[in-house]
Amino acid sequence: MLVAGGFKTELAPTKEQDNALRNAGGCARKAYNWALDRINERVSEIDAMGLHKEWNVWKKENAPWTYEVTKCAPQEAFADLCQAWKNFFENPAHFRRPTWREKHRKKDRFRINEGWKVANDKVKVPNIGWIRLREKFVDWDKETNILTKRKKNGEIKFKGRVLSMSLSTRAGKWFVSFQLERSLFPEPVNGPTCGIDLGITTFVTISSDGEIREVEGPKALRKACKRLRRLQRRMSKKKKGGKNREKARIVLARQHLKVANRRKDFHHKLTTELTKTKSLIKNETLNISGMMRNPCLAKHIQDMGWGEFQRQLKYKSQWYGSQVAFLDRWEPTSKRCSCCGNIKPMPLNIRVYECEVCGMKMGRDANSAVGIEQCERYEIYAPEPYVPRKRTGKKKKKGTGSSPGTGGSQEPSNDCGESSGGGTRSSNGDRSTSHGSVKQEVC
Repeated sequence: MLVAGGFKTELAPTKEQDNALRNAGGCARKAYNWALDRINERVSEIDAMGLHKEWNVWKKENAPWTYEVTKCAPQEAFADLCQAWKNFFENPAHFRRPTWREKHRKKDRFRINEGWKVANDKVKVPNIGWIRLREKFVDWDKETNILTKRKKNGEIKFKGRVLSMSLSTRAGKWFVSFQLERSLFPEPVNGPTCGIDLGITTFVTISSDGEIREVEGPKALRKACKRLRRLQRRMSKKKKGGKNREKARIVLARQHLKVANRRKDFHHKLTTELTKTKSLIKNETLNISGMMRNPCLAKHIQDMGWGEFQRQLKYKSQWYGSQVAFLDRWEPTSKRCSCCGNIKPMPLNIRVYECEVCGMKMGRDANSAVGIEQCERYEIYAPEPYVPRKRTGKKKKKGTGSSPGTGGSQEPSNDCGESSGGGTRSSNGDRSTSHGSVKQEVC
């Protein structure tokens, strides 16, 4: 089974390298906004290759500073803009119309599809040089284009063929993300079935083989609210546009990043445990966006991160050989007695289920989890098969092209059984220069 995933880690750039990375991000943002204006004014068509040619002519007189930046930064920005327009035209209800990337409201980011290298826990960015990685035990084979992440004991954690490399900043820190193409052959999990009920007081209640387990959530936002309010108040007193305000903003942003990382770490550990030990994981189909409209519960639901938890269960079930199922949205799991099947109203303020028919008395969440486990009306999640999509790019002549990070034209096969020329091969034999697929975290 071929899947696309992502490996993201933090960089440790010097001050000069940090400035160069910001210049590259600024160039990508400038190119994106420039192309968006030309499309809105009906000057240019929605074509990445045509926009890149026009950009090369325009920048000679108007933006000579962009020659200091790798050509991939504006080139991939044009591809992203064209993809955004395509998504908007195909599904305007789900995707909004492309808008400007503002300097102070959008994080700097750019993507590279050629000229990079990884060696000795460092990554080489074109026109910038070698930048140290915060994480160690990362190897890359130039000939096969295979990136390998190892544990401290030398055991391989994962490996895959690199499709592209993206760099982004958040809270003043720079991160590099490798998009990988991996071949997985997981064995089906030989474990029990479980039903899980998501909540606020208790993050999740798990019912499996007669055992009920309650898992408390980290409540990272709730615990950090006092400090966040203090930092927000401190930043609001700084002069707008001043350096001290920017310093205070970074301190506040890093505190928000800590909150997000604590929640993410909890989600990854719990979802990995469930998908490795349970053969079938039954979930409720929750209308999370609708529940967020409740002003009394919105903050607590966001702090729990139900949507991210279910998203991780979906893609990790592919990796480890388990199955994830979802019940119908209108299934009365909280109202139905798990012992006799009696249904009665259950307002949110009632936390204990007492059945008048059989006399069963159980916690509201525990009764719901048992009911979810016993329910036979469910639909197993079936992900769409991963098919590498060809994106707009220049066609390279045979024998003169180079794969991402390599300088030759050889195309040795990798562990996926495909050539590693830095792209996917289409039906007509051409190879695209970049890829677009659903990104997933590698755990």
